[in-house]
Amino acid sequence: MAGASDFLVQRAYEGAQVLLTWVPPDAVNYTELRILRTKAMWPASVDSAALVMTDTPPFSLTEFSDRQATPLEVAYYKLFQRRASDDAWETSDLLQGKVLVLETGYFAEKMWALLPQLYHTTDGEQ
Repeated sequence: MAGASDFLVQRAYEGAQVLLTWVPPDAVNYTELRILRTKAMWPASVDSAALVMTDTPPFSLTEFSDRQATPLEVAYYKLFQRRASDDAWETSDLLQGKVLVLETGYFAEKMWALLPQLYHTTDGEQ
């Protein structure tokens, strides 16, 4: 019985969005997948937080861009999956993540661009 795995939460490339990726569970043993978001701590149950996305067999989604996250706040995400055998929701600490949502992406590159051209050298140049 292979459940979801490799859940990753990271800042997306531009704007106030968060990129979520995962390997979906097998469609034989699981009937639904949900990802939830909170602002304080990881969601404790499927009814305790904002629903970000849901998927059902054949589980075609492996990534999702959350554009509803609030900028300049830490967003906590957790993936829940419903077992087909008893309709119970399950999750684990491996299926959660958090990220500071920025207003814009590529922060380091934008800071680099603000420097005068004189300072744009690689470490090895003299």
